[in-house]
Amino acid sequence: MIRKNEIPAFPSEADEAAWWDAHRDETAAWMREAVECRQATTLADVLSKARHAAGEAAVPVVIDPVDLDRARVLV
Repeated sequence: MIRKNEIPAFPSEADEAAWWDAHRDETAAWMREAVECRQATTLADVLSKARHAAGEAAVPVVIDPVDLDRARVLV
């Protein structure tokens, strides 16, 4: 089981960026450990949980199949 890591609250984005930069080796090790323990998640899952916690709901969008085919060609 992976350990819970303490990430401090930051007064500014600059302070947060500096902290992550200074701890990049440590945080990379946290990520490797989470993947090895199968406790890693995807960004999509994290964002989905955050939206759910904030009370946002997913909104289905219907796309015309012709437009969808055109978009696939562009990718």
